[in-house]
Amino acid sequence: KNVFNNMPNNATAQGAFEPYFMYYGYGDGAYMNPVVSLDIMAHEFTHLVTSQNGKGGLDYLNESGALNESFSDIMAMGVKKYTYGSTNWTIGEDVMIAEPYLRSMKNPKSAGQPDTYGKGTWIPTTSTPNNENDQGGVHKNSGVQNFWFYLLSEGGTGTNDNNEKFTVKGIGINKALQIAYRTLIHYLTPSATFVNARQSSLQAARDLYGANSTEEIAVTNAWHAVGVGTKYANMITIKAKMPTNWGNTISAWVWETGSNGEWVTLTKEGNWYTYSKDCSELNIVYVNGSNWNGDNNQTVDITTKVSACYQIGNNTSGKRTYYSVILQLYYCSVLK
Repeated sequence: KNVFNNMPNNATAQGAFEPYFMYYGYGDGAYMNPVVSLDIMAHEFTHLVTSQNGKGGLDYLNESGALNESFSDIMAMGVKKYTYGSTNWTIGEDVMIAEPYLRSMKNPKSAGQPDTYGKGTWIPTTSTPNNENDQGGVHKNSGVQNFWFYLLSEGGTGTNDNNEKFTVKGIGINKALQIAYRTLIHYLTPSATFVNARQSSLQAARDLYGANSTEEIAVTNAWHAVGVGTKYANMITIKAKMPTNWGNTISAWVWETGSNGEWVTLTKEGNWYTYSKDCSELNIVYVNGSNWNGDNNQTVDITTKVSACYQIGNNTSGKRTYYSVILQLYYCSVLK
């Protein structure tokens, strides 16, 4: 009681030195009841875990502090899922009186938190973190990674505060917890930023589920949804070796299956011409460019779902017709 005599609506964990303690306020009876619930207790216990991670914990200020707070909420969701079989994605609903919950991971804005990095109610990091600025936004800005974890678990679509559309295919809370825990324990250093958390969680996903796995794709797209990094790019690259009489500038009509196409100019690298596109299946019709000769249109059609190298033979059959040919696929050291 004496610890929180002036802060009854608070709880904390002391993990800097032994013996380790967790403290819970009595509540003021108006805003909060006694600050003891399953999720809050799990939240505070996770602070002790964070302080003892393999890299020296996460400093309790600015972005590292926001990550610190977020990991406590993430693991609290795991405890609720383990205990109840499901989770409602809110923190503190069992102790609140004046408001429905302290935080919502599904909808951080409903509790005054940002859900997009650097936007909305985001508190700027500062060289002088203190109680007045929430130590540089440790509680407020935690909403960003909280929403990342929700999307990683449950999936979702929408438009973030950067006006970027996003689509995330959820992988379930159990896999998401494994990725988050490995990120925290093995990779994050004390002054970690949200960019570091993205990079580390991608590595954790690769460790657990493999490169370019469904899980890594979900981690990538969930970070993009909250404004950290780009979406997962399923880049398909075609490198083609053209006949010498096709000229120095090669144009092509390209399209993703099921979408509209466009004219592009291929990049010339020695005897190779290269084109890349973020898509699931790339269709491309090559035509000669600088040696364009009226209605005599040399063409070759390619459809592929993976990066590939092709050697193209002469094709002068047909008058402005698309004449498909059988292509020889061979090894190209540039594409792996």
